[in-house]
Amino acid sequence: MLAHLRTANRAQGTGVWEHLQDHLEELKALIWTAIDLKTVNHAEGYRCSHLLEDRSVVVLFTHPNARMQTTLNTAIQKLGATVTTIVDLNWESKQSTEELGRFLSRLADLVCVQGEFNSSVEKIADDASVPVLSLGCCLHSTLQVLTDLMTLQEHFGRLKGLRVGWVGPACPLLNTYLLLLPRFGVDMNFSSSPCAELGSSPRCLDGAFKYCKHHNTELKEFYTVAEVIRGAQVIVTTAHNNRTLAITEKEVDNADPEWVLLHSLPRSGTEVCDSIFYSNRSLVLNSAANMQSHDQVQIRPNSHKVCYCTPHTPLSPRVTASYPRHAVDAVFDW
Repeated sequence: MLAHLRTANRAQGTGVWEHLQDHLEELKALIWTAIDLKTVNHAEGYRCSHLLEDRSVVVLFTHPNARMQTTLNTAIQKLGATVTTIVDLNWESKQSTEELGRFLSRLADLVCVQGEFNSSVEKIADDASVPVLSLGCCLHSTLQVLTDLMTLQEHFGRLKGLRVGWVGPACPLLNTYLLLLPRFGVDMNFSSSPCAELGSSPRCLDGAFKYCKHHNTELKEFYTVAEVIRGAQVIVTTAHNNRTLAITEKEVDNADPEWVLLHSLPRSGTEVCDSIFYSNRSLVLNSAANMQSHDQVQIRPNSHKVCYCTPHTPLSPRVTASYPRHAVDAVFDW
């Protein structure tokens, strides 16, 4: 999430993720603004290159990520900023992250960071004098989940009342789904396989069940693909090599008649068969393209708390008012 970590809450020891969990309306506003900005970008004669004109952005990756690098760099350039991308496998171990935060602040107006550990990103942001955008870590993948939610909002016209079926290993994406979906009124079934990241999933389960109870949503764990998919409108998976969790046409017969597929990419080939992945039920490429709109929303300048959207005058036909947050619920059925 885009967050200037040096906020009052952060100073009191509250992490970025926990801070944003208390701002559901802001998360809704991010999705709403991304949908509208996508419409704006397709409007004839409209350009948004002035929003970050004469600004510079540094993007720091621990591992190469072709899809994220492409969408992020394109989003930054369309907003008018220059971008410098650095891929360093060892930046978290061989350098002082505090010094790195100060150094990058001298060179850029915004720093985007992908690291193995969220604590490394927080250390950079604690000492940075410019906004810091976390692109993901070993625990959370918020940008991908918000992009998926945007895609589902576009497709179904709502989020509340949907049922998502997750089939795949425990991973940052599953952790984020567990924590976010209940807050949007989305029910969830899941089945995960043992893997190196398994320890992070139970850590998030307690929080997920708490949100389910508060928002009156369901969270159920199953042990077969057919049970997870039964009645689900949305089937979600990620790359893995566990054939016992492979999604085939036989399993999707149990899904809701309007089911769709989401996948975080890249694909391994084991997790879902070709006939489903390339079918007209697949929203995989839609979500991949939507990430650019979310990138643009989250890197737009703000002189206050960067985790909040900046004022935006929408052009989408469905939106009838400028950015006030109360307009969010009036426009979409959450």
